[in-house]
Amino acid sequence: MLPKTFVNTLLSKCQDGQVKSILQQIFELYHDENAVDILENHFLNEKLMSLANVMSTSLVLANKLVAENVKSRVLNGY
Repeated sequence: MLPKTFVNTLLSKCQDGQVKSILQQIFELYHDENAVDILENHFLNEKLMSLANVMSTSLVLANKLVAENVKSRVLNGY
């Protein structure tokens, strides 16, 4: 189950943009429920795949920067 409060918390922390728009679409899946099923939820899966596509470039860049930072610290003896 994916709690509605969790998605609402993420929404409140997002700036306007594609991520917030997709999270809003996920939030709308709840209707009057406090949670939605995760397994076999094709509507949620569609939204999460869109979210992953939007975020993938940023995540790759962030991971690259972390790897470079770790490499630099190891080579410099930190």
